[in-house]
Amino acid sequence: MGTPLWVVKKRPIRALYSLIPQKWGGPWPIRHSSRGLLVTIPITPVSVGDTVRLKKPHPCGANEWQVTRLGADIGLRCLGCGRSVMLERYEFDRRFRGFINRAAEE
Repeated sequence: MGTPLWVVKKRPIRALYSLIPQKWGGPWPIRHSSRGLLVTIPITPVSVGDTVRLKKPHPCGANEWQVTRLGADIGLRCLGCGRSVMLERYEFDRRFRGFINRAAEE
């Protein structure tokens, strides 16, 4: 057979992710950085209706966003101009800087 599949690209394949233990009791997805290193970014626990602050402001000048949709993509609405955007979960987790207001728990 030759070289194992996970050595060919010098990066582990998805099957190896199950062998890596999850620490700190939370979901820590493993991502590849631009340099080929493995990095972990925590999944932010957001819910629909939360108001969040992201890394950079919107071109309108506001940096407050309301979460409108959850899933693989996060739907956000700018509270300055009302524009709606979709960010991948990974991008949202990278750009997230904090909560301004949390939605009421039901």
